[in-house]
Amino acid sequence: MPQPETRIVPEWAAGVAVASIGIGAGVTGLGCGAWLIFQGLSSVTLLGVIAIAAPFVGVATVATAIGAAISKAKRSSTTNVYQGTVIKRTDITSTARGIGARSRIEG
Repeated sequence: MPQPETRIVPEWAAGVAVASIGIGAGVTGLGCGAWLIFQGLSSVTLLGVIAIAAPFVGVATVATAIGAAISKAKRSSTTNVYQGTVIKRTDITSTARGIGARSRIEG
């Protein structure tokens, strides 16, 4: 004799059930991933860290040396020698209005 299904589950309840299963599986996956990462980090030795970091340190050292050489090459001194009489003229103009009051020295 056929027995029709009479239980009715609200749509929101089914959604909550599926979401909770998904969230639980996701959190479990994240926990396992974190555990694996921490297991790997716990087995790292100082020699391993040095071996991984050495190329980056070398590249940074070379880049710093190149930058210092370029900076030193750009830096040059120029000496100007003027002959004749020196006339010094200084004009001071001032507009003191509001917050933006400033003085400009020309000369």
